[in-house]
Amino acid sequence: MFFLFKAYYGYRYDYIPYPVEIKSYQDKLVTYYLNENHSEEKANDLATADVQNFLIKVYIKATTTNMKENERKLKYLRLCGWSLSAVLLAAVMAYLPYFIGLKI
Repeated sequence: MFFLFKAYYGYRYDYIPYPVEIKSYQDKLVTYYLNENHSEEKANDLATADVQNFLIKVYIKATTTNMKENERKLKYLRLCGWSLSAVLLAAVMAYLPYFIGLKI
């Protein structure tokens, strides 16, 4: 039971922002670049480049964190499976004398 609970609880995953948040960020960047006297085309290009760099960093961080958490979870799931196998084997071994009618 311990490994089962450890496999499913206590993990902190990273998430990427919602698309609406990304779009809002890009719109704010465009406004910023327009206020800095860039043309609309240049402001859009700069904002797009900034958003792409931001997303690359977010994806790298989230993927790295989530892979580590998933590897930890998998370790506990494996231990849970091995523990369950050991318990089932012990149960079968304990039942065998009764099944074959040995009087111990």
